[in-house]
Amino acid sequence: MPFYGVWQTGTVGEIIYNGLHCTVGDVMIAAFSLLAAIVVAGWSRWPRSRWLVVSSTAILVGVGYTAFSEWHNVYVLQSWSYASAMPVVPGTGIGVSPLTQWLVVPITALWLTRRLAHQRSISRLTT
Repeated sequence: MPFYGVWQTGTVGEIIYNGLHCTVGDVMIAAFSLLAAIVVAGWSRWPRSRWLVVSSTAILVGVGYTAFSEWHNVYVLQSWSYASAMPVVPGTGIGVSPLTQWLVVPITALWLTRRLAHQRSISRLTT
């Protein structure tokens, strides 16, 4: 939140609302991105099969939508603003923080999903 203007200008209630609102939005973007990737690039055996294709597609959809949403909300709608502390991608004005979040969190979650699926497959073979 310190990278966004609401951190400096908003009330405690506005900061909490924005944090919750953005978290719910991120979960919805993640769910849609994964669902779209499974429909387009995956099949019924995911995550045991086609993990890399589905994961890459989901991450690209999530990052793409996030980049568009950040640009649209900051510069077109002016729904929110970046604080001066927010580093931006040169030439785009899009915040580095939301883009980094959309790389680190999904990669970690998808890797853990694959690992758990693999462990379950091994345990089924040995029982």
